[in-house]
Amino acid sequence: MRTYLNNPVGAHDAAMAEPMQRTVGGRLRYVSCLRFTPRESDGSYGALQERAIVYVDGRLDHVVEKAAEVCAGAAYAPFPDLEKLTR
Repeated sequence: MRTYLNNPVGAHDAAMAEPMQRTVGGRLRYVSCLRFTPRESDGSYGALQERAIVYVDGRLDHVVEKAAEVCAGAAYAPFPDLEKLTR
């Protein structure tokens, strides 16, 4: 996830949903939904963000930043590994 987040250091309230099948770009794909609160450059915390991690053939293909529709109804569980990321 370091590649897909501008600054992965200091993220809080990280949670991730188990992969599920959703339609993305007109195709049925496996998607994992991710929620977190990013730390801003001034040290404050921004608004809760949601991303959809899209897989193709079992590999991470891309990240959808506007994921509200794709992630609707996702069952989230704590994801402490995201909170431990460094640069």
